[in-house]
Amino acid sequence: MPVTLTRSQLLRLRLASQLLTRPAAGSPGRTVADVVRWMSAMQGQDLPGALWSVGVRTPGSREEHVVAAFDRGEIVRSWPLRGTLHVLPPEELRGILSLTGARTIASAARRERELGLDESIVEAARSVAHEVLGGGRALRRDALFAEFESRGIRAGAQVGYHLLWNLSLSGTVVLGPIEGTEQLVVLLEEWVPPAPERDADEVLGSLAHRYVLSHGPVTVADLAWWTKLPLTRARRGLEIARKRGRAGDALAEVRYGDASLWLSAATLEAAAPSVTTLALPGFDELLLGYADRGAQLDEVHAQRVVPGNNGMFRPTIVVGGRVRGTWTKKRSARGLTITPEPFEPLSPRALGGFERAIAGYGRFLGTPIRNAAAAAAP
Repeated sequence: MPVTLTRSQLLRLRLASQLLTRPAAGSPGRTVADVVRWMSAMQGQDLPGALWSVGVRTPGSREEHVVAAFDRGEIVRSWPLRGTLHVLPPEELRGILSLTGARTIASAARRERELGLDESIVEAARSVAHEVLGGGRALRRDALFAEFESRGIRAGAQVGYHLLWNLSLSGTVVLGPIEGTEQLVVLLEEWVPPAPERDADEVLGSLAHRYVLSHGPVTVADLAWWTKLPLTRARRGLEIARKRGRAGDALAEVRYGDASLWLSAATLEAAAPSVTTLALPGFDELLLGYADRGAQLDEVHAQRVVPGNNGMFRPTIVVGGRVRGTWTKKRSARGLTITPEPFEPLSPRALGGFERAIAGYGRFLGTPIRNAAAAAAP
């Protein structure tokens, strides 16, 4: 008989699955590559936020460690899920694109027609990409777009972005090393070592399994939303994942309300983690990794996190897995000033936890942090 979870239990289990709880004393350390491999794919539209999403899950890490992992090719960024940027392990990119790439490109056919793009233009851009990026070269986006323009391929406004997006989804290019504030475009075939061919069911089952382990408890609807695959394919993936689970990574079923959810059996059996206060970036898997975010974020506060439902998620204050507010940052010559904006007054314990969370963010950046709210307190 599956265990029925309370909201608090559900949230604590998700925190544990997502590596957002303190590691047990004596547990092996996590590298940046370990974290990204465990998470399978991490929301990454905003590069500085993506660096912190990785960093907050990698105890003791610094921003330069995550940048170095990109520079060494240990992690990459592309558009494999839902047509949005994600950080992921390079060895999994081709497999995921085999499931999602063509579907995602097809879903944008109308928009690309509006931009005047057709298959011949995309193929011309692909040829240019091979020419200018071959031999291990890497270019900033604007430099690549200039190469397109110099060969008669229009790349202004949104056109250049859609060409890059299409070439990424079809497995020609990927975002690799970082130069300053921008990630450079490289050829996937040169940057990512070849991997053994796998059939569609093996890729699907592996992706579903890793998603459940790293995000559980989740529903099949969560999996379908996260991958943007049809519900029938998500069910098939979960079925394969349940069968492939072995000792140490077997899956367990639980109930929450009227729904069946799945997670790592080992996570379910482990001791419940203590309540943790986090300062997460705006686009983080704890909120964006699920179709139904109601457990993490009360509907009454949703507009505070995504004003006007414009798709731009603000950084969040998370206490025990629930979003309790947002925060902003302002850089000056003296460092960063963090301003918390809780939905309701935080308890002294949560306030102390937030102080520790932003101190950790400062260590990650190597930047002095000032809490505007604490400074203004009498």
